[in-house]
Amino acid sequence: MVRMMGSLALVAALLGVSFAAAADEWAEAAGYAQRYGGSKDASERAQAASKLAVGMDGKHDKTAVGMLLAILSNECAKDEGGKSEDKVSGEVLMNCEDSLKKAGVKEAVDLLLKEAAKNPNPRVRFHIARSLGGVAAEEAARTLMTLLDDKDPKVVIGAADGLKDQSKESTLEAILKALKSKLTPWEAKLSLVEAVNKIDKAEKSVDGLIEALGALSADQARVKLEVIKVLGKFCGVADPKTDDPNWWKTAWTDKKGGKDPAKDGGTTVEPTEFFGLKAKSTRIVFVLDRTGSMDDPCTFPPTDPKKPPVRPPEQTGNQKPNPAEEAAKAQAEGLFKKWDSMKVAKKIEGLKKEFTKTIYALDPRVHFAVVWYEGNPQPWRNDLVPATWANKLDVLKEIDKLSPSGPTNIWGGLETAYKLVEQPNRPDVVAVDKKGNYATMVKGADTFFLMTDGNHNTGKFTGNGNPPGPDTNAFIAEVKKVNALRKVIIHVIALGDMGAGGDPLTQNSLNFLQKIANETGGSFVHIGK
Repeated sequence: MVRMMGSLALVAALLGVSFAAAADEWAEAAGYAQRYGGSKDASERAQAASKLAVGMDGKHDKTAVGMLLAILSNECAKDEGGKSEDKVSGEVLMNCEDSLKKAGVKEAVDLLLKEAAKNPNPRVRFHIARSLGGVAAEEAARTLMTLLDDKDPKVVIGAADGLKDQSKESTLEAILKALKSKLTPWEAKLSLVEAVNKIDKAEKSVDGLIEALGALSADQARVKLEVIKVLGKFCGVADPKTDDPNWWKTAWTDKKGGKDPAKDGGTTVEPTEFFGLKAKSTRIVFVLDRTGSMDDPCTFPPTDPKKPPVRPPEQTGNQKPNPAEEAAKAQAEGLFKKWDSMKVAKKIEGLKKEFTKTIYALDPRVHFAVVWYEGNPQPWRNDLVPATWANKLDVLKEIDKLSPSGPTNIWGGLETAYKLVEQPNRPDVVAVDKKGNYATMVKGADTFFLMTDGNHNTGKFTGNGNPPGPDTNAFIAEVKKVNALRKVIIHVIALGDMGAGGDPLTQNSLNFLQKIANETGGSFVHIGK
């Protein structure tokens, strides 16, 4: 009995210390947030949001949520209606989301649900909806399903992200309904397809996915690809390629009947390949380094003899030959042959050779743009253009005469590329230009190829090192902030030998570049030794 009493006393003492420490930790977090939640320094605001997570302890949840919502609202207001986006810190927004996801007490959750429905700023509601993805309460799932019908596309995208994180079977019917609707933004559909995949209930999902596939337009190739992947998983089809809903109906019938599905016909757009990385998209921006160090030597891998030769795309439909297009094609072929046969030694030569091959083979259904960057980025065009031979020839002439100069501003290149990505909008809100064309017919880009040969060393999100390099945390937080809404995949190519040249690649710079790809669902490759 004495031993038991001693043990209980010890436990009580330990618990007392623990509770006291927790109370002190909350007091410190709350005090820090009061002092620095409105600081001019973004890192202090971000730390304030992060520290408030300790308030989700069953005692202070509602207070912590209220303080976090205040920080979030103030941060979102800094963009002044979209005019000053660079004043909004990605680190602050992501830290607010991460802390809000830990809310568990009913009063705190109720406050979140109320603000998700009523807050006057759609951007605040967007981040709250994403946060609700981490809240276990069933009311959170019901609110997210309701938000799928919101009039503001940002809120719909946030709700889709939240439902993806929850992946509850009870939400499947609402998810499939939104997937089939032409009013749902494509950015939301990407998350909803992923939610269906995570819920993993084929019998309840396949018919709705097939119907959703049939409702997707030609410019939504990335969403189509994701739907096809999930249908392939559910129907037992390896490496599926067709977007024909009738074929998938037969494949599903065969699967349920115990038969092997027939081989599909491969009707989707051919992937765009650049430095070995492939993107199955119809809306692509190439973000290309033209800095001074691109004039340095580089070790390029030998050509794979087993790889089929690059060929121009086949003509689609029953279009009659266009003399102007045929003439442009002949000139483009001349530039292609020039660079295809050239032995390259410098990075700029390798870029010209690879880019020429990519553009020459570009599928005519693809719309594309190019951003050249060094200290100051320069877009080739201000809009995405179709891959006609006239447009291909124009950009091939540009790359042929490109000369390297200047420092490396990777964020400047990406920021310019993001300007070619439209603000998400509902397909029922259609703008018509003076010629009667639907401005939303081909929406902004959903895929980037970023090529660089060195370190981000000038412009925004540059650290204080010598030589200067990226402020990795701030840079990646900014990418996450923008991409939370835009859903752009960034494939990254690092070009150059390690430790060689005027702006050498290091392991740290490779890690940083790979992180950009990882954070956006892209692929990464290093060309060099």
